[in-house]
Amino acid sequence: MTLSCAACGTTMPDISVFCPRCGRPVVDAQLPALADVAPLDFKTRLAGAAAYLAVIPAAVLLLIDPYKRTPFVRFHAFQSIVFAVTGLLIAGVLRLMWIPLFMLPMGLLLALLTTMLVAIGWFILWMVITVKAFQGESFRIPVLAGLADVLALRVPGSR
Repeated sequence: MTLSCAACGTTMPDISVFCPRCGRPVVDAQLPALADVAPLDFKTRLAGAAAYLAVIPAAVLLLIDPYKRTPFVRFHAFQSIVFAVTGLLIAGVLRLMWIPLFMLPMGLLLALLTTMLVAIGWFILWMVITVKAFQGESFRIPVLAGLADVLALRVPGSR
């Protein structure tokens, strides 16, 4: 069975996700829920991205009235807080790693390289989640997103 692109009319196999000619996504008739989702407004997307600037903006967004009840902003604020705490824990482990590595002949170089690789990877992950939040997407960090979900599901004002 073949599909045809709604935008340019190119025929393609039924397993296609994107049109090979124009690159537009193939809309599946069995998934109408994706088309019904309203896009987020600019302020909400900006607040979600601002939550990743530091822990303080994330905590403030959880206190400001229009955003503390928005699930998108709440998720990103809590994921930002969990991300920052995890970063501090990883930094502490890296700091402790330096002690035994100084006893090795090339230990200082190994400690520096390991720390730099972890820092660069952490920075890239931070950039990705910030940009994805600004685009209105919820990029879920595998382990941290579960904790952020649990924290974000608590409704403000309830016990």
